[in-house]
Amino acid sequence: MFNKKMFTMTIMLLLVFGLTLGVAAEEFSMTEPFLLTSIGQSPDVDMAASLSNRAELDFEFDALAEAEKLEEVESLILVVGGSSKGLGDAGIDSDVEIERAEALIETAREKEMPIVGMHLGGQARRGDLSDSLIEAVFPEVDYYIVVEEGDHDEMFSNIAEEYEVAGEFVDATAMAQQPLVDLFE
Repeated sequence: MFNKKMFTMTIMLLLVFGLTLGVAAEEFSMTEPFLLTSIGQSPDVDMAASLSNRAELDFEFDALAEAEKLEEVESLILVVGGSSKGLGDAGIDSDVEIERAEALIETAREKEMPIVGMHLGGQARRGDLSDSLIEAVFPEVDYYIVVEEGDHDEMFSNIAEEYEVAGEFVDATAMAQQPLVDLFE
């Protein structure tokens, strides 16, 4: 049986919930210049740098940035994706990378600096290494931009809901450029 009252309540709740999420996303903004760094040393950070360059955004790029680098910028973008090869080439392991991420986040918080988390590698850039980095970083960000395929198991959706993180899913890496630009308008 169709229950009109229940249907109306459900629609109202969906509208209120949807509008609330939309407001949270619209109210978030960042200031240039920003620091763009990798957490996990995957090549995804290079894609984020390319998107930022194409959009003519003002940023500092340092894949291995330490917290002191935040003295030079107004905002922080962490591109999260683990690469064993990338970490090995950098001479670090995931524990050291998580410590670096935590120091960046702590310093950014002290400076009241907005933090964005990006995951551009989709499902291919998921796995135990990336997941440990995602779990360390994404609960701490203010906003996220994630290639939707990377949320196949709803990991990002669950973190966003539990920690009240606003953000946006995109269909492909190239489509992350416009949400990135929108953060600075």
